[in-house]
Amino acid sequence: MAIKSNTKKSNNLRSTKIKKANPAADPVVSSTVKISDKKPGRGFGLQILLVVLVGAAIFLVAQRYRSVVVAAFVNKTPITTLELHQVLSRRYGKAVLEELINSRLVREEAITNGITVGKEEISSEITKLEEKFGGTENLSTALLQYGLSRSDLDDQIELRLLQQKLADKFFKVEIADADVQKYYDSNKAIYADAKFDDIKEEIKSNLKDQKLQEEFTKWFDEVKQKAKISIFID
Repeated sequence: MAIKSNTKKSNNLRSTKIKKANPAADPVVSSTVKISDKKPGRGFGLQILLVVLVGAAIFLVAQRYRSVVVAAFVNKTPITTLELHQVLSRRYGKAVLEELINSRLVREEAITNGITVGKEEISSEITKLEEKFGGTENLSTALLQYGLSRSDLDDQIELRLLQQKLADKFFKVEIADADVQKYYDSNKAIYADAKFDDIKEEIKSNLKDQKLQEEFTKWFDEVKQKAKISIFID
């Protein structure tokens, strides 16, 4: 009989606890129960998936384009690309900017005067360089030493040919035989045992190029003075 009485009392206690947890009787408990019992919906899962995907994408981009942000690591300390660019700008910025300005002006003048350089002309000049350096591989090695790519070389050759064509268009230079003879007599040590008649045309061509370059430089200085150039670095 005692056992039955205890069991009944225990059941009454459970019943009492359930009644106290009745949402209608206690609004605070009701609110709590609703939050704790609510199951995550599909929207919640999609948000988690989106966070994971975005994080993975950022990681992959950071790895692939790491050099855009970081130039090097010294142990665990990064040297940023921004730091590198700031130092390069301070040391070489003005000279490089001047070169870019000159290049832009030459190309603009070439367009204005209908002057172009074809790919075959660039290829011809590269062939001459390869012969001079003793082959394609030696030329590639030389470019690597100077930190230049084949594309850089093409651009430089194109720019030089544009300058030559502009100079030929605006200036007519004639070199007298007397000037060639005078130059030869003053520089015999350079030509060793070469006879004058054998190198006469070579000297004349070199003197003509030199004179054209002088005339071009004077003309280009005037073009540059007239151009509207705004510089925003110190």
